[in-house]
Amino acid sequence: MAALAVLYTVAAVYVARATILSLFHRINSLALLSFLFLTHQLSNLPISADTIPFYILDFAIFVLCVALSPAQVLLFRREAPDRKKTAITTYRPNGNSPSPDGHSENTIDVDIVAVHGLASNPETTWESRKPSQSPSVPGTTAAAAHDPSSNPEITPKLSWLRDVLPNDILNARIMNFSHNTAWQGNSLSKSLHDHADDLLRALEWERRTPEAKRRPLIFIGHSFGGLIIKQNKALLNASREEDNNIRKLVQGFIFLGTPHKGARVTWIGKLISVFGFWNGSSTTLLEDLESGSPTNWKMHQEFTTFLTREGCGLTHTLCVFEAVQESFYGISITHVVDKESAVIDGSLNIGFVEKHRGIQKLSQKDDNYNAILLTLTRWVQEVADSSLKRQAEMALEKTQEEKDCLKSLSFSQMYSRSHDINAKRPGNRTWILDHDDYKRWFDGQRGLLWIRGKPGAGKSTALNNAFQTAKAAHRKEVVASFFFFRRGDPTQNSLVSLFRSLLHQILDKDRTALAQLTEKYKNKRTIHAGEVTWHEDELKDFMQTIITDGSAARSIRIYVDALDEAAENVASTVVSYFRPLTVGANLSICFTCRHYPPLAWDNELTILAEEENCADIETYVRENLEHELNDENQAQELITLITTRASGIFLWVFLVVREITEFLRVGKTKQEITEMVQKLPLGLGALYEEILEKITERKQSLHLIQWICFAQRPLSLGELRAVMSADADSPLPSDSDEQMKKRLTSLSGGLIEVGEENNVRFIHQSVPDYLLRRGVDEEKGEETADSGTERLKSGFEILERVESFDSDKTASRAHLRLAKSCLNYLHKKV
Repeated sequence: MAALAVLYTVAAVYVARATILSLFHRINSLALLSFLFLTHQLSNLPISADTIPFYILDFAIFVLCVALSPAQVLLFRREAPDRKKTAITTYRPNGNSPSPDGHSENTIDVDIVAVHGLASNPETTWESRKPSQSPSVPGTTAAAAHDPSSNPEITPKLSWLRDVLPNDILNARIMNFSHNTAWQGNSLSKSLHDHADDLLRALEWERRTPEAKRRPLIFIGHSFGGLIIKQNKALLNASREEDNNIRKLVQGFIFLGTPHKGARVTWIGKLISVFGFWNGSSTTLLEDLESGSPTNWKMHQEFTTFLTREGCGLTHTLCVFEAVQESFYGISITHVVDKESAVIDGSLNIGFVEKHRGIQKLSQKDDNYNAILLTLTRWVQEVADSSLKRQAEMALEKTQEEKDCLKSLSFSQMYSRSHDINAKRPGNRTWILDHDDYKRWFDGQRGLLWIRGKPGAGKSTALNNAFQTAKAAHRKEVVASFFFFRRGDPTQNSLVSLFRSLLHQILDKDRTALAQLTEKYKNKRTIHAGEVTWHEDELKDFMQTIITDGSAARSIRIYVDALDEAAENVASTVVSYFRPLTVGANLSICFTCRHYPPLAWDNELTILAEEENCADIETYVRENLEHELNDENQAQELITLITTRASGIFLWVFLVVREITEFLRVGKTKQEITEMVQKLPLGLGALYEEILEKITERKQSLHLIQWICFAQRPLSLGELRAVMSADADSPLPSDSDEQMKKRLTSLSGGLIEVGEENNVRFIHQSVPDYLLRRGVDEEKGEETADSGTERLKSGFEILERVESFDSDKTASRAHLRLAKSCLNYLHKKV
């Protein structure tokens, strides 16, 4: 009895423990406990008509226990799967065997990449259910194909991917990607993301030649294979140049029964995996297929955004769904992937009269294959036509003089601000693309469009997103941009730089206008002995000429950011210059600006950023805080509170989220965080004041901010380290750049950052404006109206501990201290 009690205790503990373990352990523990209990009860009962059913049940449970035990591995040995197969197999036309390189690259216009489904065979998955009637199976001869008696072991089936498609589209290279996603046994410890990375690496290897790297791509994905394609980081998050190339080269997607929104019968697979536990089964990949899977949902949202914003578009996405339900002994039950899940909203779609497992098994020249072939042929022809057009354009390659002319317009910081916005700014700012006024302006209404808003409302990032999207739209127009940047190099803030940059971008795409300026360039080079300097007036005159007299071969669309950051009187000059040019000409222009100065006319299209970006702010807060807060209701309350108090100022949200993250790091409660957010001042100026008030090392902080405010040009991190360590009053030594970056954050309260080119600067133009009392607390409709204070202190009032702010005295004190630091630095060097 003692032994039996021990067995019951062990079984009970196992059952209790199994509730937090996997499905296998839950079923196995219940089976063992049931067998133990029933066997014990039957041991005291004689065999009779009444007990026979219980003996049968007990035997069935015993069989289940054996099936779930390691004994099944010994009783039913399975061969381990072959994991040494090449990741990508390439098929040649005319029935030749697969090759690593495919046919001649000079004849290929596009690569078609197919990815098979979960745990399926990469070769047989594309085979039809009927034997092949043609000699096109690799490795066989015509005689063997037509005379099975010549080789009785050969029973070939037609693979449309291997045997038919290469012959129907001769100018395409057909590639079959193989992945090991077996889950019933011997499964790999790989996630969906890992398999997507495998696909990307395999593609990079197969497309390693310069010619192949430029070749467009079409993807075909069956079921889970479609998810591997969608998870590809080159599409969702292109962080490398190679990823960007793939992102731009994709011409179309064909999804065959792909569960974009989840599959219905994953529970069957999970149940089957229980019996393969000791063979190494795994349900990890099955969980990504479930309806409501967070991984699948997030991936689908990101992929849909890529399609509509940057990708080939919904018109080049074909989704095939199964029109026949799965059945059991002739009784229809359900679809594995129903139409709602298999079809991306707005895409092309077609239903095949097949069940899920047969949706990719096409037969030669049947209706299903013809539908796929028709789509592929159309897309490949578009690629071929585009290739011919590119060849024609290459025949008109720029001359060396034209290249030199363009080079004379360029300058080193021409694109740095645009790139920096992409790299640094949080949020997507997609709201601008959906705004009715923007769509009306973008779709044909000429004239000016204004994006106005408070400092930190996200105007720059919204405009940059609009510019990048317009550039990628491949419309028959030239798209150009310029980003004024007061904290940057002088070339980022002048009128002549504006015209040099815009003309460089326009003429690079317009050979007719470029030829005209090249003539002027050659004359200037002759006169000035090779030195060519462009003056503001001649650039303005040339810009006006190509716009008004129709010299430009295509219409022009211009985006200009941050007019309020332009040098003195430049903003009004820019608007006065371009406004009349938009009347009756082929020019559209979009400006961003703060509410002050008031440059827009009442009858011009105007979008107010702080009234449109609430959804974007909420998304940003949710993405950064939701995973930190376990209670969904509490998280939503905090998100709503932050969004409401932000008043459309995205930078305020960025700073507050950073503060909350620090609170969470040190273990603050949700109630403490909520109280902190409620006490935070509204508006940027008041928030900056509070941040500076918290700084304890005032002397070093003042010295740092004086250098950033009053240096003649932006200092590099190394330069700043040198001058800060040379200060006579409060030197700031540092051992490395990384250490200095941490000190920058602590001494500025996070208001100073290191840019892409290692230059040190304020995180936003509103910071120096606040420090120098230059508009942040005076501008109509901005911070002061919402701050709840009578007067904001200047940052220098706080750091210098003076009663009032005098800009001249502040600048004089700063320059005196900086001069002493420079002299002290030179003295140390001597």
